[in-house]
Amino acid sequence: MELPMRAVRVSLCAIVLFAAVGVLRPAAPLLQAQTAQSSKLDAALVDKLNQSLPGTPIEVVIVFADLAAAPRVQALATTFLQMQALPMAGAILPAEQIPVIAGWPEITSITFNAPLKYFLHESVPVIKADQVWRTYGQTGGNVTVAVVDSGIDGTHPDLAMGSKVIQNVKVIPFGLSQENVALTDTSSGHGTHVAGTIGGNGAVSSGYYLGVAPDVKLVGLGAGEGIAILSAVQAYDWILQHHAQYNIRVVSNSWGSTGGEINLRDPIAMATLEAYKRGILSVFAAGNDGGYDVMNPYSLPPWVLSVAAGKKDGVTLADFSSRGKDGDYFKHPDLTAPGVDIVATRLRTFGITAEDAFPNPVNPLWTPSYASLSGTSMATPHVSGAAALLLSGNPQLSPDQVIDVLTSTTTAMPGYALHEAGYGYLNALAAYEASRKLTGNLAQFLAGTREHSDTEVLGFDPNGSVPADEYQFSGLSAVSATGTAPIDFPFTVPQGTLYVDVRLNWTPSQQDAFDLQVLDPQGNVKVTSGNSVDSGEAAFFVPSTFGGYTLRLVPFAGVAVQYNATVKVAYGTPPPNWPPTRPPSSQVYLGVAGVYKSYVAVGIVTDAFRSGDSGFIVFNLASADGTPMPGQAANLQAIYTDRNGAVAFVDNSITDRDAGEYETSFNTGTAGWTAGPITVSFVWKGAGAMRALNAGFTLNKLATSLQTNGTAFTPGQQIAFSGDVAQVTTLATGTVKTTPLTGATVTLTLRDSQGNALASTQAATDLQGHYAGAFSAPSTARGNVTLVAESRYQDATIVTGSKDWFGRAVTGLVFPGNLAPTVTLSAIPDASRKSTASFLMSIDAAVRDEDGWADVTTIVLTLVDGRGRVIGRWLKPDFTEGDAWTWRFSKVPRVTGQSPWTVTITAQDSAGQAVTKSVVVK
Repeated sequence: MELPMRAVRVSLCAIVLFAAVGVLRPAAPLLQAQTAQSSKLDAALVDKLNQSLPGTPIEVVIVFADLAAAPRVQALATTFLQMQALPMAGAILPAEQIPVIAGWPEITSITFNAPLKYFLHESVPVIKADQVWRTYGQTGGNVTVAVVDSGIDGTHPDLAMGSKVIQNVKVIPFGLSQENVALTDTSSGHGTHVAGTIGGNGAVSSGYYLGVAPDVKLVGLGAGEGIAILSAVQAYDWILQHHAQYNIRVVSNSWGSTGGEINLRDPIAMATLEAYKRGILSVFAAGNDGGYDVMNPYSLPPWVLSVAAGKKDGVTLADFSSRGKDGDYFKHPDLTAPGVDIVATRLRTFGITAEDAFPNPVNPLWTPSYASLSGTSMATPHVSGAAALLLSGNPQLSPDQVIDVLTSTTTAMPGYALHEAGYGYLNALAAYEASRKLTGNLAQFLAGTREHSDTEVLGFDPNGSVPADEYQFSGLSAVSATGTAPIDFPFTVPQGTLYVDVRLNWTPSQQDAFDLQVLDPQGNVKVTSGNSVDSGEAAFFVPSTFGGYTLRLVPFAGVAVQYNATVKVAYGTPPPNWPPTRPPSSQVYLGVAGVYKSYVAVGIVTDAFRSGDSGFIVFNLASADGTPMPGQAANLQAIYTDRNGAVAFVDNSITDRDAGEYETSFNTGTAGWTAGPITVSFVWKGAGAMRALNAGFTLNKLATSLQTNGTAFTPGQQIAFSGDVAQVTTLATGTVKTTPLTGATVTLTLRDSQGNALASTQAATDLQGHYAGAFSAPSTARGNVTLVAESRYQDATIVTGSKDWFGRAVTGLVFPGNLAPTVTLSAIPDASRKSTASFLMSIDAAVRDEDGWADVTTIVLTLVDGRGRVIGRWLKPDFTEGDAWTWRFSKVPRVTGQSPWTVTITAQDSAGQAVTKSVVVK
């Protein structure tokens, strides 16, 4: 039953007169007379309507509460496309009809068909997917991944139509999708690159560039370069109709928008939820905006996986990877995957991945077939491929189980918080091993036993019919309103309020015409919206205190602006303590938006600099609640450190770019710079603690590759090595140029697991930038070792700054003569215990194996009392992976029995070498 909504209308007209000129009220916008329906319209559509004359055609996506109304909508539309699996339709409607339709009870929401954006051999071993292939023979052949992107080039040998790409669909907005199209990626190559990362079979490169799941089947949904909400929804509608036919279990989405909350009325959020209910996992890119609280909102719902981008070292977050909000329950990536310099399939006709005409560093003949890109777009398919490996090995896993396994088996990323890098770096091997131990619960999941739902987001159903009051405020701001007093409107939030939904829009369109704040009864800011955009402001909150609130509009417009605000106060009983947020750990947050190389008055995004180049780094500063913090340049400092830890430059003259955005500038032509990675850290001198991740770039970079004649060797055996070295520079077009380098010196060093040098030799590059050589493996080499190649070159053409160039590559090797594991153990009783029947004992243990943690086959930890009774017993599955070499255990069990108690740990490796240690507690 429809519950009543009461409307309270307040109007304010602030007319400013100057120089005998009157400011006239503009014509009333289309929504002014139908504001009761505006709560069903998203902010972008409200803004579009307020700028549109009657008769203006507007593209929208409609969500139906009752599909019986679809024919009525179709009769009003010039173009209409009804989804088959989702309760939605795309339509082109006259502007004046949209508020009318919004008033129908059969309509849940109407969304403007806004444009979205794509998020642009070495990465596969980083996530250990290759170990899944070798150890378990699992390559993903039993499952299909759908790729919603710009399309797939099914003519590429690595992505052959029919065998690899089993269906390729061209999504036509407002039209019927075209199936069995070999080449659907006709614009950018973005989707082709993503598809190759998921499951390319390496046909062109003889298996060198393999995807994460090289035998997985792919279905392409090509929306073209201009992906929008409607085409994404159409793609999901096709997937929901055909998922059983093609065994689609994963959807990879390297696209989205920037910032905002989870919007349960958004068609894409609804589509991913419906896919989840049908056993399909959606994987989304977190975004490439680099700051805090700027994540792709489609990646936020708990039923999807959100992927941050990391470097290929397995421990470092990429500068550009969007971060969430500290303490917020939902705003965080779920995990991090490789997203920097990812080489995968190239669209072989034209597009952004074809712009790099420089030779492939491994084999120039592969240049037309592979390209290197960076972005969370490149990280996302790594996770999609890993999910395919899990589901191929255990098809009865539910989406909940896949999410839990992938996030609980990640490798720790020290120094990063949950809202920055998620639960850690993707570890496909650990995830696959954990998934083999699970009994799949897909049948129960499909029957309704699921961990996530739309009510989880707020703790209640925001789509439910509840009584509400709606306050509406309108008026005219002053000319040149910047610096004028805020405009305040009071409204009441009584006891029993469930939520408050605030929307503000204005006309004519003016970027950053207003900031919006809501003040609680004590005058404190409860929620704020300052998006610096021209599409309106919006805020949603669940009140914790009741009484008189204030809607505050802070004007910035340079011309008179007509504004309209709606405050919906909905009533009901909110759940206690939901969502379970925690206070932020810092008071100030700094996020880097980009690193730029200066070309006259233009900045080119890059991380490759040459001596003499100038550049700048743009970053944002905000308080814990997300409020921008302008005027703080004097409290900021940027420190540039080279690869040896020496300070190259300190910037004490930070530029305030306004609205909480700042800039630090540098010139590599001055003294003190060293070739190689440059790390930029930030210092805060103001009040409160600041959270800021380091930024960085590379100066005088030598792209260096390294291959060997195997991975397993014995002492005395010849280790043959080869590779290529190229200078990397950035052109004025933004293209990264890679030039093979003659005459570079390459030093090869074999190091043990502690970093000690075991052997060393040198080689030089030839006319093609290639180097090769060999040396005898020393007798001291045992277990897991690394071969490090460091390339150096003196460039006489450099006029200012360092002439040195530097590069580095690393590969892992294995020697027999297995090293025995070592153990540490401590057992400490509760110091406060007296003569009680039981007490607590803190037990901490670690097993370290220099051959790697995987070499440890057995761990047994026992607690025995003085009479020989076993009080506790723990095995290897009770330990957690600490790092690449260590298993850790930490528990505080309750202990009974008779003194003394003996705690004993025994560990054994694959060679049968065992070690035991005991601790006696009296």
